[in-house]
Amino acid sequence: MDIGITDFYGFYEPYKTRLNKIKANNFTYVLMSNDKRYKKQNGSLKNRVKYAKKIGLKLSSLHASYDGTLPLFNLKGKIGDKIERLLKKEAKLASKYGFKNLVVHIEGDPSEILLQRINRILKVCEKYKVNFALENLERKEIFDFVEHNIKNQMLKFCYDSGHHNCFCKDKEFFPEYTDKLTCVHLHDNNAKLDQHIPFECGGNIDITKLSKDLAKTSINCLDFEILPKILNLNPDELLKKVYENGVLLSNLINNFRQKNKRY
Repeated sequence: MDIGITDFYGFYEPYKTRLNKIKANNFTYVLMSNDKRYKKQNGSLKNRVKYAKKIGLKLSSLHASYDGTLPLFNLKGKIGDKIERLLKKEAKLASKYGFKNLVVHIEGDPSEILLQRINRILKVCEKYKVNFALENLERKEIFDFVEHNIKNQMLKFCYDSGHHNCFCKDKEFFPEYTDKLTCVHLHDNNAKLDQHIPFECGGNIDITKLSKDLAKTSINCLDFEILPKILNLNPDELLKKVYENGVLLSNLINNFRQKNKRY
C-alpha cells in the first residue's frame, strides 16, 4: 500500500526541505492544506504542489479551510454564502492541482440550508471530478444528517482515526460508511487531546481494530496527518517512525484482507 503524510508535519522548515525529507523517507503521497492561516509556515499551495510533483511525490487530499466560521455554514446570510463560495473555489483548486479529494469539516446543527449549500457545492465537484469528503468530528449526528440526506457520487468520507478516538469513540463509522471511504487521516492520541502523534508514541488507539476496519474497505493509500508538539523527536526520527507505522498498518490490513477472502 502507498503511504502518505502531511507536507507540514510540525517542524518549521522551508517547504522544499520538508518535501525532500518526505521523499527521502520513502513516502509516495503527500496531503496538503489550503488554509490561509498557515501560509506563512507552509508556503504557497501553488509552489508546494509544483515542487512535490517535481521530486516525484503524488498528491492525495487537499484539506479545505477550517476556521471558526464553519459552524455558520448551515445558516442563511453573508457568512454562510462566503463559506459556500470558498468551498466551491477550493474544489476547483483541488482539481486544478491534481488532488482527487477535498476534505471538509462540517460542524453546527442539521438544517435544510446546509443540505442546499452542499448540493450546490457538489455540482461544482461533479464538474471538476473532485470528491467532497466529510471528515468525522465531535458530532456524528451532523455527519449522519448530511450523508443520509444527500445522494451524490461525489459525496464521500474521510476517516480520521484521531478524531474518532478523541471525540466520538463510542460511535461507529464502519461498516455503514465503508463504501463511501475515499481517504484517511491517520494519527494517534490519548483519547483526551487531539494530539496528532504517530502510533506507539503514547496514544491508545487499538491498531488491530483499526486494521480490521480498514481491511474491509478498498483504501490503498495510508495518509498520516501528523502535527506533534509533545514528542522529543527530530524531523528525520519522526518521519522514520511514521513510515514504520504505515508499513505495520499496511501489513496488518493485507493480512486481514487475505483472511477475509478465505471466508
